[in-house]
Amino acid sequence: MAYPFISFIIPLFNQLVATQAMLNSLQSTLPVDQDYEIILVDDFSTDGTRDWLLTLTQPGITIHLNSTNKGFAHTVNTGVQLAVGDLLCLLNNDLILQPNWLPPMMGILLSPELRAGVVGNLQFRIADGRLDHAGVVLSLKGKLEHIQTLPHQDVVFEKVIAVTGACWVLRKADFVALGGFDEDFVNGGEDIDICLAMRRLGKFCYVANHSRILHHVSLSRKQVALRDEHNSRRLFTKWHPEIKQRLAEQWVAYLHKSDVNLKPYCHGELSSDFLAHPHVAGRIIAEHFLQRDSFYWSRLLDNHDPQHTLADRCKCYGLQYSAERDGYLLNKKSEIAVYHLQSARNFFIYGRRLTKGDERPVVVSILVNGIQQQTQQIGAAQNFSAGLIDPIVLQGITNYFTFCCYVIHPVTGAQLDNVNEAFLLTQCVIDDQVIFDS
Repeated sequence: MAYPFISFIIPLFNQLVATQAMLNSLQSTLPVDQDYEIILVDDFSTDGTRDWLLTLTQPGITIHLNSTNKGFAHTVNTGVQLAVGDLLCLLNNDLILQPNWLPPMMGILLSPELRAGVVGNLQFRIADGRLDHAGVVLSLKGKLEHIQTLPHQDVVFEKVIAVTGACWVLRKADFVALGGFDEDFVNGGEDIDICLAMRRLGKFCYVANHSRILHHVSLSRKQVALRDEHNSRRLFTKWHPEIKQRLAEQWVAYLHKSDVNLKPYCHGELSSDFLAHPHVAGRIIAEHFLQRDSFYWSRLLDNHDPQHTLADRCKCYGLQYSAERDGYLLNKKSEIAVYHLQSARNFFIYGRRLTKGDERPVVVSILVNGIQQQTQQIGAAQNFSAGLIDPIVLQGITNYFTFCCYVIHPVTGAQLDNVNEAFLLTQCVIDDQVIFDS
């Protein structure tokens, strides 16, 4: 079956052998009666690609040579400007297209009832045959990740938040209406950005599960950790309200399940009172993950710690300094209030028990904002340390870190309240900063 005229946009940067194999696979897998053009845009390759391109003289192939290396987004935008088709197919040059890969994608794109903006497909790694991409999902930790689970063979398509731009089909009018790829992204994030923007046009992203191709994965433009972090920050900053809303909705749905397992997502336990209000809890947890990443990017990319004055914004309760013992005597319950805290990588306390010769186990309990608790049994050791990784911080209000130490019965594990046991706190750390140190 032939579809309306299609413009295939293929950005190139080196990897001549892979490009030649990809082009051969494209031309050999298209329907014989399909009208199309192929637009090859070279982004200043240096490996002989340009010389080879000049030998391609057959009708239906357009060549454009960038005068300098301008990046993936600009290269694709240039190709789209040259395209004459109403339908676009964006293809990486490190693909091997398989028979019948196009029809499933086009069927979804051209189905009016689906309101498809972008359609991607299943992509398998050439190196080992593993599934690399079945769409993009927003994980409960607030990360955009490739779906790498095979769909059931009877499921024709899946609606997803985004698909990779390595292989997708869409309408030129939609791409142009959204302003094309955002060229402030540097070889990463542009495709997710367009997929998220499709919602502005009332359209959605799909994966065609019966379209399967092979992919070298980042052959031409290698992943660069620091560059990828810049792209991620730009993407999450640009789409923060939408991503936060979607993440909160996912958490609310997750917390409504009967078999919720929170261990992969938080240290310690969340209180039953907190979990009893999943709509509130979902939004708090979503904001927690997004704010954590925002602070991570500030430290990594700007060489700036937004909380360098954290110690000046802490107030301690239930602690009495003892010059004789060089530390703070713990009351039954002690607390540190932190003002204007927006994120925290950790909370740790260090100390020692003052009663010597008592080998009964000691437990240290830490409670953050009354919603997240970590209880650690430290045995009979004289010195102790306890902490909580990635505590959930509440935005716009004072955050409270409450902690206490107590002895438990060595057999029953019951708390012993009437034991004359003393504990000394020697150091407290919040977000890797020493709040006080004896």
